[in-house]
Amino acid sequence: PGTAIRNGFAGATCISGNPIPQFTLGAPGIVCQGANINLRANTSTTGVTYAWTGPNGFTSNSAILSIPDVTSTNAGTYTVTPSLPGCPGTPVSFNLVVRPAPGIVKNPDTSFCDGSVVLLDPVPFGGEETFYQWSTGDADSTLFVSSPGTYIVTATLGLCQLSDTIEVTSNPVPAALVFSGDSLVCPGSDA
Repeated sequence: PGTAIRNGFAGATCISGNPIPQFTLGAPGIVCQGANINLRANTSTTGVTYAWTGPNGFTSNSAILSIPDVTSTNAGTYTVTPSLPGCPGTPVSFNLVVRPAPGIVKNPDTSFCDGSVVLLDPVPFGGEETFYQWSTGDADSTLFVSSPGTYIVTATLGLCQLSDTIEVTSNPVPAALVFSGDSLVCPGSDA
């Protein structure tokens, strides 16, 4: 039998004799849309169970909060409460802010004919606050290329970045046809 005390003091015990569960949580706070979140509630006490709640009816009983491919619908307040039999711990909450990802659309690899140019345009949307940087050093949202190679564009919106790699190949121009001599072909005959 332990001493009845208020939850939240390290090393304290509940009436059941179990220590009050204490833990730390390294919450991300701000993440970019499309990120993966894996948070672990860390405690040195064995046998602790966890009850998570969050936006849009989110619940989980895992020690690890896992949210793949975060979207704006995942934004909001998350609360985790650790417990031992008969001893609920102090709930800890954090607010998850989801920043929008920069406007970039993944492009398929492309090719062009030798001697011509191809436009790489991975950004049909994005807004004025999105900044672009190409592996060539160019800082426009689009890039004209006349050489085959690997081109990488990175779009930045606030603290969020997204990149795309585009492979560009060139195809030889077919040889020109050369006709020699005068030929007259009549309908129905072979030339």
